[in-house]
Amino acid sequence: MVLPYGVATGNCFLLKPSERVPMTSAKLFALIEKAGFPKGVVQLVNGGRETVNAILDHPEIKAVSFVGSTATARYIYSRASANGKRAQCQGGAKNPVVIMPDADMEMTTKILADSAFGCAGQRCLAASVAIPVGGARKEVSERMAEIARTRKVGYGLESGVEMGPVISAESKARIEGLIGKGVEEGASVMVDGRGRKVAGCEDGFFVFPTILDNVPPAGEIARTEIFGPVLSLMHAQTMDEAIALVNARAMATWRAFSRVMERMRGGSATR
Repeated sequence: MVLPYGVATGNCFLLKPSERVPMTSAKLFALIEKAGFPKGVVQLVNGGRETVNAILDHPEIKAVSFVGSTATARYIYSRASANGKRAQCQGGAKNPVVIMPDADMEMTTKILADSAFGCAGQRCLAASVAIPVGGARKEVSERMAEIARTRKVGYGLESGVEMGPVISAESKARIEGLIGKGVEEGASVMVDGRGRKVAGCEDGFFVFPTILDNVPPAGEIARTEIFGPVLSLMHAQTMDEAIALVNARAMATWRAFSRVMERMRGGSATR
């Protein structure tokens, strides 16, 4: 969140959270009020698309920062910049973790699982790709598969539950569709979280922890942010090979984004 930087540099700040998750921001602003900020310096507004457009079009708002889906980032960037605003728009990302053979495997895989499956994978910094190097492959794969199979999924306010549902039926369908896409591209399903039910919450939007192995680096699933509890495994023999995998994915994503931005500007992308 850019709130502290905006305020520290002398700006007033307006936060519009996702209309699907307003409660966290409400709690945050209760603390901001207690902290004694002058009225009007930091403000909260809730709403959907109409509210977003009002922010993007209002002449008194000089800059916009956004984090979310790639499609929405493109829309906000184009409308904000057309209105002369400075825009920082961060879209979907794939966050890779490279694991060397001499890593502390127990600690590493625990942290990796918490990152990949915490919040049901619905956070921007969730680790979504793991690249074990050389001899790390077998132990990382086995440990992650065991963690995924045994992670307790259910109603998040119940004691012992480690992972809750995804946010909507649409999100569940999208995640499960992308898992299927990965299989079509050649990945193998090491742990499958599709079609699972939680007793007492049979109508809940649950996708259990999923691990895809041997994910093709050039495939769509390797560069698309799933935003769900899905970990993709790729494998490398050396650190240099792992770095090359990471860079190749990043460049493929950048080229795809550049082509879209050029089309939006009415030009043609350079290769």
